[in-house]
Amino acid sequence: LNATLSGTINFTKNGTGIVTLNANPFAGVTQHNAGGLRFASDTSLGTSTYQPGYDITLEAVGNRTLANPWTAIGSD
Repeated sequence: LNATLSGTINFTKNGTGIVTLNANPFAGVTQHNAGGLRFASDTSLGTSTYQPGYDITLEAVGNRTLANPWTAIGSD
């Protein structure tokens, strides 16, 4: 993702590809429905709430500490 996410937004990741997130100063919700997210910064998710779905991939570039709250989505 060659852009900076800022302000209060909802970011949704769909599809099978992998998106690399760098430092982003945004708030809101990051909904991860499918595919992969690669975190290249401790602030990749800004201050957003992270909502992981099923059958997803997470990857860190180096050692990362994400302080974001996580909320499970979906159902059995």
